[in-house]
Amino acid sequence: MLIVRLCARYPDRRVYVTETGRYMRRIHAGSLSYRQHFSSEKALMHLVAMVVGGFYLEHAGVLNRAQLVRILLNRGNVLQQSYGLGRQVAAVVAGLLIETDLCPATGEAHQVLDYLKVHRDELPPEFVAMLSETGAAMLAGDQQGAMAVRTRKVGTPDEAVGEEVVFVGGAARSGTTLMETLLCQAPTSNPKLPEAHYLRCLMAAYRLAKGSIQHQVPQFFDSEEDFRRYNAGLVKQFIERTRARVGGSAHLVLKDPKMTKTFPEVYELLPSARFICMVRDPRDVVASLLKVGEKMLAQGRNDFVAQATRGRDLVALCRYLMAFYAPLWTVQEERFWDRMLFVRYEDLVQNPEGILDEVQEFTGLELKLPDGERLDTGTVDFERKAQNPRFSELYGKQVSRARVGAYAGVLRPEEVRVVEQACADFMRLFRYEPGEPDRRPAEPPVAAGAARHREIGSTAG
Repeated sequence: MLIVRLCARYPDRRVYVTETGRYMRRIHAGSLSYRQHFSSEKALMHLVAMVVGGFYLEHAGVLNRAQLVRILLNRGNVLQQSYGLGRQVAAVVAGLLIETDLCPATGEAHQVLDYLKVHRDELPPEFVAMLSETGAAMLAGDQQGAMAVRTRKVGTPDEAVGEEVVFVGGAARSGTTLMETLLCQAPTSNPKLPEAHYLRCLMAAYRLAKGSIQHQVPQFFDSEEDFRRYNAGLVKQFIERTRARVGGSAHLVLKDPKMTKTFPEVYELLPSARFICMVRDPRDVVASLLKVGEKMLAQGRNDFVAQATRGRDLVALCRYLMAFYAPLWTVQEERFWDRMLFVRYEDLVQNPEGILDEVQEFTGLELKLPDGERLDTGTVDFERKAQNPRFSELYGKQVSRARVGAYAGVLRPEEVRVVEQACADFMRLFRYEPGEPDRRPAEPPVAAGAARHREIGSTAG
């Protein structure tokens, strides 16, 4: 764990292991890895240290929870092959990191769980921070508390403000504008509004301040809960103010792609809100970003997308795309995922009626595809935005599948492979096949919990 922490503090440095060090690590009788003395407790120490490393990698945005679970389970298999134990240890440790019913079925698993309970006050703080709410309750020896985490109810007056609020997010160029526009066609929804930049900035400030909460309490706030309540009040005031300004609509639909990164914080302050997260074939997203970058360069702009376009840096654009979703994968609370729905752009434009039926069930909005060639864009005049590099000719128009697979006319074959490799995990999770553009029959939207559990389940194998 000392090495892990040093690596996290000095990520640009390297660790050199001498020949003597290799002997001490693997062969010396005093080593933790010495075969004759190896035990489930030593395997547990090993895996706990890996979780500590996972904590830093997750916060750096280079590893998500599902990937860490896969690594732990694979490591358990390696230990099992080398020492005849470890698989059940890894299963227990991995199970504590996710919201799941952990029912040890072997003596080894029971022994590990009992050991963690007895020594819970000695566990590294990074490991404790990675525990799911159910896992933390289990180590506290509170089975009723663990059950309460899974079954608690919401809907108190304090939460009622967010009950009919729908946030639309997803990466830039993933179809967020189309989804928001369609939601705003509902009779009980507000007219389409500009992107909620103020709320996005407010949430970014809250997220930043949470990282230095020790400097906020007690000088400015009585407690962390007081800090949370204060910020929740600010958000609810904004929601109520906006609702009043659009005529008191029963449902409020708000969108800003960059706010996707703070959806966990939005949920923390408005736990009754619902979230629709758009995803799109990364190859089409990158191709669209390149088009945006070319327009930016023509206008003399030097935004990140423009810089990446100038150097044709597709990996940088892939990282830009993945960064919109990375904070979501750190959330372990099951109810957050119950309030989230992922919708693939390709499914929406190829089967809009079917997908809108699913979205209607999720949001409670009365949704149907409007007649005519144009959609009601509310307070937004897209014609005045035609010079904006991010403007699309499809904005405000009827649903069209014309852009599905458009990357084939923008990216060279070798560039397609670069994107497929850089976004491989994302493509697997959301069923994008390498090779030909995805023009398969549309599937129902992916319930967020189902997507997350499938990712965990697939990696466990």
